Amino acid sequence: VRTAENNLNGFIPVELQLLKRLSALEMQKNSLHGIFPQKIWAMKVLKLLRVKGNNLEGQIPSDLTKKLRHIMLGNNNFSGDISALGGIKKLITLELENNNFSGTIPGTLAQNKKLSKLP
Repeated sequence: VRTAENNLNGFIPVELQLLKRLSALEMQKNSLHGIFPQKIWAMKVLKLLRVKGNNLEGQIPSDLTKKLRHIMLGNNNFSGDISALGGIKKLITLELENNNFSGTIPGTLAQNKKLSKLP
């Protein structure tokens, strides 16, 4: 699903979780707001999550899919702990800037040899 850089507003529909083969969700630079649907994090084949530049809220759950390769959440209002990200062994891109995250950065991120972008 690619809807980047439009003037979309409102919430991200929770019904996206019904798309069982969804591997990429690109909705950056819109006017989306509200809590990011928790069940999308756990989608089995999701590899790319790019929702930066909106006004989204929520936390990164501990049961997120380990298939994610690219996570771009910058310039939103996400909060909470990011420890669950340490369990993604094949993460390549991680952008978390300008949010409200707290806690410590997982040490396993530093050991991830595939991680090439960590602003």
